[in-house]
Amino acid sequence: MPAAFSQPPAVRYPFDASRRLAWAPALLSASGAAVVLAWLALQRADVPQSVLGVLLWAACSGLAWQCWRAAPSGELVWDGLRWLVRIGARDDEPCAPPCVCADVPPGLWVRLVRQGGAVHWVWLARGADPLRWLDLRRALFACQGRQARPVAGAAPEGAS
Repeated sequence: MPAAFSQPPAVRYPFDASRRLAWAPALLSASGAAVVLAWLALQRADVPQSVLGVLLWAACSGLAWQCWRAAPSGELVWDGLRWLVRIGARDDEPCAPPCVCADVPPGLWVRLVRQGGAVHWVWLARGADPLRWLDLRRALFACQGRQARPVAGAAPEGAS
């Protein structure tokens, strides 16, 4: 006979713009630079095309860095009944059940939808609070397996 479903424990877990993830925009920028340089070498582009290529690379690199730097910091909270999120110095506010988009050994890439519909992509690093890591995983995956009620004003699951 299967064991009865047990409620995952309440947990409060921190998140921020991980310095370890800074390699992602750096890798994108370096890859873009290599592509632009190869294009310039192979095409023998004239000056306007060369300038346009370099400006496009610089804009994309700057956007990647800005996205990383603008990543929110705060806490994800499971109180035993519902999900809450704290962004910056604000108070806890309800959010839709988090959607785990990537589960890798160093952490989880999670999509959060706050009450007003604002979407945040956060990196929950295993090393941020190793003692609560398994509690966080239990709460996230137990809640994903059940039909959860969306938060009022939150965007539907497929919308962004």
